[in-house]
Amino acid sequence: MIHFIIPTLGRCDNQITLSNIPASLRKQVTLVVQEHEYDYMLNKYGNESHVWKLPSGTKGIAWTRKHISDHWKGKRIFVMDDDLKFMKLDEELKGKVATEEQFHEMVSQVEKFMDDGFVHGSLQTHNTPPSEKPYSYNSRMYTNVFYSDKFDPDMVDWGTDYEMMPEDFHVNLQLLISGYQNVVFNHFRVNTAATSTKGGCETYRTLEVHNRSQEILAEIYPELVEVYEKEQKTGPWKGLKKKAVKIKWKKAYESSKATNLEEFFG
Repeated sequence: MIHFIIPTLGRCDNQITLSNIPASLRKQVTLVVQEHEYDYMLNKYGNESHVWKLPSGTKGIAWTRKHISDHWKGKRIFVMDDDLKFMKLDEELKGKVATEEQFHEMVSQVEKFMDDGFVHGSLQTHNTPPSEKPYSYNSRMYTNVFYSDKFDPDMVDWGTDYEMMPEDFHVNLQLLISGYQNVVFNHFRVNTAATSTKGGCETYRTLEVHNRSQEILAEIYPELVEVYEKEQKTGPWKGLKKKAVKIKWKKAYESSKATNLEEFFG
């Protein structure tokens, strides 16, 4: 069985992901909340899903993800942002809202990949160009990621030494470098809210913190990560320079097979 884990903050009355998971599966959902929101969330959502309170003083998504991975160690988990809508590409590669039957189909396919030995994977984001290939391998994952029961959370660094960083990218890179390939579903996708929308990480993320987090990732993986700047077109940061990263995902996995990393990275 897969446990659907939704860390959430500042969106007590706007649980988009939960509302888009079929009612038949909501008893497999756990909302992960901070201490100050626990009572309200338990009262509002406790009858349809589980609500789990983070340890007191938890701050930041990296620590949140670490606590989640430790608590559900040895379980199959699907960790999702709290603002997702689930999509399925049709025969014309156009995204349609996934039906309950299609959602169950997606879950079955995720479990099949876990059975076949994959320890991590993800659904593609809807703003990525559609592909006729149902799956991609050793690619970018963010907003949602699943881990099998064989995943050992102690084998990775969750980025807790930093105020904030792209922890999904950080963990993905570590697993790829260690030889654990990922799978990304192209035919099943998620539609996400824009970065800098109210709630979630935006309760503490500033543009300066975001930009620094991209630099940190490049400092850790200089051979694999390149930082670049682009002007933000929408949202509170509109017109400002926002940093982003280009990452050599496949090269990260290929490096796991190299006998001499210095020669591999040139």
